[in-house]
Amino acid sequence: MEPFFGELGVLAESEDGELVQCHICGCWYRSVGHHAYHSHSLSAAQYREKFGFNRGKPLASKKYRALARERSGAYLVENFSGKFSELLKNKYNTHPGLRLEGRRNMSQAHIGLRHSAESKKKVSEAKKGLRISAETRKKISEAKKGLKPSVETRKKLSEAQKKRWVKRKKAAASAKATAHPLT
Repeated sequence: MEPFFGELGVLAESEDGELVQCHICGCWYRSVGHHAYHSHSLSAAQYREKFGFNRGKPLASKKYRALARERSGAYLVENFSGKFSELLKNKYNTHPGLRLEGRRNMSQAHIGLRHSAESKKKVSEAKKGLRISAETRKKISEAKKGLKPSVETRKKLSEAQKKRWVKRKKAAASAKATAHPLT
């Protein structure tokens, strides 16, 4: 890797909190994401990956982010106050563009909501094929020690085991039938 400025995974910020330092050229900017794209042809995601930042790490200074938040909230209130008047009055403001109360209120707004059957199906299909690490499997098995499966679960497991046994038996029989007679 070519020489760089600052420390990997740490975004150097000026003392007044107005500027952050670019790891590539060492110059100071309000937002390194914009600078990296225009000056170094790196997207924000590529910059984060190259210099060891998490996906959600902001690449702008604290003051610049606060100013942008303030501007976006003021813009929404100014231009859409009729549409959002109820949201502005709501204690648990859930509109992500306003961000008055933060993420905590977003999660509180969704308490008690249930997923539809369609969304549950989509989630289960998306999770198919995901691998669980050995460490996670061990934690799950430790948590389940001492727990006995229900009668219904035992029946399902037994049926699945029988199906696997029959499948193996058929595979062995077909392998035997296709095997060379002298072996």
